[in-house]
Amino acid sequence: MPKEKEDKKKYCQKYTNAWETDPELKDWIARDSINDTLVTCKYCRTVLKAHKKDLLRHAKTEKHKKAVSLEKSAKSSRLIPTIYKPIISEKTKLGEIKICAFIAEHTAVLTVDHLIELLPQLDPTSDALKSLKLHRTKCSMIIKNVLGPSLLEDLIEEIGEFPYSIIIDESTDLSTQKVFPKRLEKYRDLFEIMNNNRKPNKIAGLSGTRWLARYEAINTILEQWDELKLLFSIAKSEHKCFMAEQLFDIMKRLPYKAFLIFLKNELKQVIQLNLLFQSDDVEPIKLFEDLFLLYKNILKKLVVPSQ
Repeated sequence: MPKEKEDKKKYCQKYTNAWETDPELKDWIARDSINDTLVTCKYCRTVLKAHKKDLLRHAKTEKHKKAVSLEKSAKSSRLIPTIYKPIISEKTKLGEIKICAFIAEHTAVLTVDHLIELLPQLDPTSDALKSLKLHRTKCSMIIKNVLGPSLLEDLIEEIGEFPYSIIIDESTDLSTQKVFPKRLEKYRDLFEIMNNNRKPNKIAGLSGTRWLARYEAINTILEQWDELKLLFSIAKSEHKCFMAEQLFDIMKRLPYKAFLIFLKNELKQVIQLNLLFQSDDVEPIKLFEDLFLLYKNILKKLVVPSQ
């Protein structure tokens, strides 16, 4: 019997970087973050196959032309003027923060309800005192979410690169004060041995006002994963350290590492988008498109499609 012909594998065209310089494609195509065989039209919000003929055919459709026309008209329109004034002035905000700092240092939060009624009576002509709107709930939130993180950030900056100890428990035990600097020194030696005398990078500090630093912290932890895991293994065995045992138990489980890798990749895209928001020379419509694509790509990874 004649031999059966082998089925030919169907070739799947993938996204090509050269398209980003093609005059007919560069303004409206976007790479799909999950599937390299798909392309997204920024104007039509349509997912297309990564075939150049199909892309050029889409560019000639009435739907695409209409979307491009709307985009150009939006860009040519004047910027929307500011039609409102801030509800709370900077002077009032500063006054409320100072009152919260006073409350946190000298008295109970409940006192602010009575204090805020008294202050406007001291000077009836003062607009700043009249506009104070501060009660115990708002005061507690400012102390927790504004003053606390800010003071912590100042403390970290003040400490700088100087050696210090973190006392987790038994702060009055002098032996505890000697453990952490020694462990830090031991980790540096361990890291240099495992990395050809290269020194370890410092893990970025975290606070409520510096949430973008989480990417750098996660990236550093992943880069030093094996070294940290070995350090905690040694500490739990030699020093019977409970915290080291807990950290080692976390780092030996692959799902935790996989979760940090996922966060690292997603936070990188968030940081790139955040830099665009900080730019002075950027189009609002373009920012909205990039934000929508980021939101859509994250949903694709987290939400299970309906069956």
